[in-house]
Amino acid sequence: MIPPLTAPAWWCEFTATGANGVGVRQARSVAAPTHAVIWMRDSLRTLVSTLARAEREAAHDWLGFGQWEAVTRLRADETYTFRASMHGAELIWTARRVTVLRMVPGPVTACQYASAPADRS
Repeated sequence: MIPPLTAPAWWCEFTATGANGVGVRQARSVAAPTHAVIWMRDSLRTLVSTLARAEREAAHDWLGFGQWEAVTRLRADETYTFRASMHGAELIWTARRVTVLRMVPGPVTACQYASAPADRS
């Protein structure tokens, strides 16, 4: 039986845009909503000490309790975004559900696909 060619995934992005419009962007895909939130938490923890006091307190609140809302929303296939600012730069973490093409393991020939049994339900 041929496995499905697509799979669910969660696309995670971090963008930091300064007042001058210059930005930084990081992105990756993960296999589960909880992994997306772990990625967001790790990334935020890296920067939390550089945030202004009010932003830092909001970030600590999210790290303590707000993450559960993120997991719930991602499991419901909703996009989740967390925002903060640092020295005039806007920081945005976003995660959303996507569908990705699976990688085919090893060399596969057209003959292998042609000779695979069809699902006859």
